[in-house]
Amino acid sequence: MLTISRRQYEAFSKDREQGFTARAVAHLREHHPDWCYGRDDRTLAARVSAATAFAREHGVTQEPNVLRLLDLQMRPGFTVPLSGYPHYRLTQRGFDEATRVRNFASALTHPRSLVVVTLDTDLDALERGDV
Repeated sequence: MLTISRRQYEAFSKDREQGFTARAVAHLREHHPDWCYGRDDRTLAARVSAATAFAREHGVTQEPNVLRLLDLQMRPGFTVPLSGYPHYRLTQRGFDEATRVRNFASALTHPRSLVVVTLDTDLDALERGDV
């Protein structure tokens, strides 16, 4: 049986995080060279750290999905905190994170006019069984 001490686990976690940051900085330099121009690795690593925190806040942890969110945050006009339909798509229950990130990207890149639906029924009462 292999036993890993807390100190060893923390060292593994730190190495994994540093590896991801290095890969994400390389990703930024490859996919967003204009934005990266004149910025040092420390500045880019801070951007990666902020994007990673944003991803975690929204339940996104897998590297490809975090990188996709990082790319989406590089779009002009991207603002935090999220609101409206894009926020709903990123946090929608019942979907795995890859689907949520894909739906979020779609909501950002293909905005649609919202449709307001008014019902003459009290849906809360229906759910409670009062009707």
